[in-house]
Amino acid sequence: MSQKILGIDLGTNSLGIALRDPDLGGNISEQLEYYTSIIFQAGVGTGKSGEFSFAAERRKYRSTRRLYQARKYRIWATLELLIEHNCCPLTIDELDRWRKYDKTKGLKRQYPTDATIFEQWVRLDFNNDGIPEYSSPYALRAELMERPLDWGNQTDRYKFGRAMYHIAQRRGFKSSKGETLKDAKEGEDLSSIDINTAMKKSEEKKSRDLTTYMQTHNLETVGCAYALLEKEGIRIRNSEYQAVQSQYIDEVDKICKYQHVDIIDPELHHRLISTKKNEGTIFYRRPLRSQKSLVGKCTLEPSKRRCPVSHPDFEEFRALSYQ
Repeated sequence: MSQKILGIDLGTNSLGIALRDPDLGGNISEQLEYYTSIIFQAGVGTGKSGEFSFAAERRKYRSTRRLYQARKYRIWATLELLIEHNCCPLTIDELDRWRKYDKTKGLKRQYPTDATIFEQWVRLDFNNDGIPEYSSPYALRAELMERPLDWGNQTDRYKFGRAMYHIAQRRGFKSSKGETLKDAKEGEDLSSIDINTAMKKSEEKKSRDLTTYMQTHNLETVGCAYALLEKEGIRIRNSEYQAVQSQYIDEVDKICKYQHVDIIDPELHHRLISTKKNEGTIFYRRPLRSQKSLVGKCTLEPSKRRCPVSHPDFEEFRALSYQ
């Protein structure tokens, strides 16, 4: 009596199974006792450009969400600092209704549209007459490098806060893969391009253009340069004059020193230009997520995590293992 033969065909989105009994005689198709196939969802998708990874698609959208989230955190942290130092007409309660929510109570985030003074502050209307006092926030940022503020005057404090809030929104900042790839040479294999390197070179080129423009016109800050560009009829977001983070930090630092914020309120100055965790506001950076949860369980002690390869005990264990 011959042994039965089990055949399994593994595919990317299917599983074929056949059981063959040679004792049945005849051709192979007559010897099949059982056969079937199981079809399931493939681990990759198919698009116009071919197959793509579902994990990569999820990661792409997740990265976009993280960028938007970090931008909101940066704006909220800046507003909280400005409120604490009386440079913003918003209250902490109104800010909390905007940045916090409670699912159990059914409370959603609500932008402070009922705060009329805050809306006028955003629209650059500091004397509450319904007419903006500046053509754009860039003009306000340029004025902060031309006229000393009176810190005893509440309107001047609001002007300083509005300029810092505008910088926190990253107006004029532009950097994307799409624009970088457009700068690539025609006919070049895009798959061979290092995207991060290309983006860095593109940003450096734009930064050099803005730096050259500032040097030519003897301008000290990005805000002064953008204010002059607007007067010349050049739209900032479509121009080649794009700033990088270091130039924004330099502008905030120069404005604070020109307005003597570093002497009058050192804490405000430090937190505005700091990039450290729990300190920085405008240039807040999200700390990296811990990867400890990805460490597997130990084979000898299943209730504990494996020892990191960088741990001295593991280094000693590995050295002894080679002996």
